[in-house]
Amino acid sequence: MDKSILINFILGELLHLANALPPFALKQEFYQLKDHILQCHGVRVGRDLQHIYKECYNCDGSGKIFRVRSAFGNPWNALEGPCWKCAGSGVYENYWVNLLRYRLGRREFHKPLEKFYNWEHAGIGYDDVIEGYIRHQHAPFYLYAEAAYWLALFFDRNLFFRKFGHSGYPATKFTPMVILTTLVFNIRIFPEQVHTRWTWIGRNVQAIRQRYCRHDFSIKQYQCSKCHAFNPEDDAPF
Repeated sequence: MDKSILINFILGELLHLANALPPFALKQEFYQLKDHILQCHGVRVGRDLQHIYKECYNCDGSGKIFRVRSAFGNPWNALEGPCWKCAGSGVYENYWVNLLRYRLGRREFHKPLEKFYNWEHAGIGYDDVIEGYIRHQHAPFYLYAEAAYWLALFFDRNLFFRKFGHSGYPATKFTPMVILTTLVFNIRIFPEQVHTRWTWIGRNVQAIRQRYCRHDFSIKQYQCSKCHAFNPEDDAPF
């Protein structure tokens, strides 16, 4: 097998895994990394048109809402009126997206380009029309995160070292990147965990001291000099 074919096959599989559910730590930057990989190693094979239609959640797509008037604290009558969120249309968003389709290895990927709010402006020449979002079934055992970190290491070292260790995963399989980033993540948050636990212990100790302390308000009339509990019989001087 040709070396370039093998490399493209591996990259296609890694990108397919990562694209299903990009890690939260580098989700925003992942799609820029994806576009870079497709431009360098992918082959453009066509374009599709994606139609996104979202109903208004304020009126559940009906375009109308009911307002209940109250009289003396009780409902009096209900008035029907147009939804203020969608202006009575029942549609929150309705647009079309031009998608370039790339092939990398045995996998195909889309790259969004222009967005059109009118079907006529989208033009013609599309291979397929996709209704709604493209859903991907992600692989188990956090393989999507494993693949995303490997791609970042290969193609964007700055992104890799900037985001590595910002997320943790309870991995139980042999996924070295996921295990290592979880280890770095736990080391990063260890001081914060110690501070939180120490604060919790201090509050419990303070509560126990205040519970069993024989209060002394002789020096501070509004606060105990031993356990610092406030005097319930005296107002604070402010």
